[in-house]
Amino acid sequence: MAVDRRYQVFVSSTYLDLIDERREVMQALLELDCIPSGMELFQAADEDQWSLIKRVIDDCDYYMVIVGGRYGSVGADGLSFTEMEYRYATEIGKPVIAFLHDKPEEITAGKTETAEDGRQRLTDFRDLCQQKVVKFWNTPEGLGSVVSRSIIKLIKDRPAVGWIRGDIATSDEANLEILKLRKNIDDLQQKVPSATLSPPEGSKNLIGVFDKFPVRAISGFRSAENKYRTDSIRFLYDIKLNDLLKFVGPYALEEITERDIQRKVNDFFVQEFASKIQDNQKYKDRTLLSVEAEDSCFQEIKIQLIALGIIVKGDKRRPPSDSNVYWKLTPFGETMLMSSLAKKKFDFSNSSEEPASEKNDGAENS
Repeated sequence: MAVDRRYQVFVSSTYLDLIDERREVMQALLELDCIPSGMELFQAADEDQWSLIKRVIDDCDYYMVIVGGRYGSVGADGLSFTEMEYRYATEIGKPVIAFLHDKPEEITAGKTETAEDGRQRLTDFRDLCQQKVVKFWNTPEGLGSVVSRSIIKLIKDRPAVGWIRGDIATSDEANLEILKLRKNIDDLQQKVPSATLSPPEGSKNLIGVFDKFPVRAISGFRSAENKYRTDSIRFLYDIKLNDLLKFVGPYALEEITERDIQRKVNDFFVQEFASKIQDNQKYKDRTLLSVEAEDSCFQEIKIQLIALGIIVKGDKRRPPSDSNVYWKLTPFGETMLMSSLAKKKFDFSNSSEEPASEKNDGAENS
C-alpha cells in the first residue's frame, strides 16, 4: 500500500522585492500538498540564527531558490544569506532547483541592485545557480506555474523521505520496519553478554594483563645525612597489569575520577618500588617518600587498560560544574578482578588435611 507523503520544500529568496512571487510559490506548493519552509523573515545575522537555518534546510526534502533583481543583504563573509543557503543546500547534497528571472534588465528600478558591486554579485550568483537545474520566469503567476511543474518532476526523479501522518505511520509498511528493528535489537542483545565478558577483538596482539608492561616513574627520597634534603630518582622496571588491577580495581567497581585512579596507581608504585629496594644497599640510608608515575606513563597504562577492555568512561549524569573525567571497570574488567581476588573454597582433593574451620568445629563438639 502506497503511503501518502508530504514533502517539505525550503523556499529561499530575497523578500521585499519578491513578495508577490513568494505568494504564488507558496500557493503552488500547498496545492501540491507540499510543506513550504523559509527563513527570510528572520534576521540571520548571528551564528545561532544561521545554525537554525541550516537545521531547517537539513529537515527539508527539497530546496528551491527564487532569484529576481536583488542580490540581498550581505553577511560578514561577503555572501548574501540567500547565496549562503543555496551553497549549504548543495554542499549537503539536497536536491536543488533555481528559478531565475528571465529578463532581470526589465525589472523595475525599485526591485533591482543600484550599486555596481551588487549587480556583479547578482550576476555571479545567477551563474552559480545555472550550474544546477534552473527554470526561468517573468511574472508571479508564471513563476507559480513553473514551480508546480518543476516540483512534480523533481519529486518523481528524486524521491525523498517526506513526512507521513502519525496514524498512517502504523501501517503495514511501518510495522514491517519495526519488526526488522526489533529483530536487530534481539540479535544485538544476544551478543552483548559474550561481548562484555570477553576481551575485545584484536586484543590478543596487545601486551596482556599477565605480560610484562614497562613503566617509568620518579621516586622521592629523604637522605639520612640531611633530613631536609630530598633526592629524585627516575627508574624504569616492568610490572604486570593484573597486579595493578588487583590494587586499583576495587576502587573502580563504582565510577572513580581519573585523578583518583592516578593516585591509586602511584600508591601501587610505592608498594612495588619499596619491595624492590628493601634489600638494596644503595637505598639503605634513604627514606622513600613518594613514587609518581610519569604522566605519559600513566596515560599509556590507561590506554592499555581501555584497549584490553578493562576500563571504560563513566556514564552517570553529573552537574555541569563537575568537570572531572570518570572511569569504571567494564563487565570484563570486573570478571578479571573477581577471578584474581575472590576467595576460593578450600581444595582438599590433593590434601589429607581438613579445613581449619572443620577442625575447630570438631574440637568444640568434643
